[in-house]
Amino acid sequence: MTVDWGQGPVDITKLVPGFDTDGCHMVKCPIKKGDTISIVHKEKVPKESHTDMPVTLRIEMLGDQSELFCFSGILVY
Repeated sequence: MTVDWGQGPVDITKLVPGFDTDGCHMVKCPIKKGDTISIVHKEKVPKESHTDMPVTLRIEMLGDQSELFCFSGILVY
């Protein structure tokens, strides 16, 4: 999971203490082609990171052999 505040992407999984990067803790594995999955992840945004500019968020889920899922969107808060 990366965010970009305008200086290039930052891997926030390394900045959040205890961030669990194992997707199998959130969904039933193995995931097969055609499966529909739903993942909800909530995280507090530190006050120090507040910005008035849009933030680009990118989420990737990687399997053993390839990328399973990728999402990129703009957050405005």
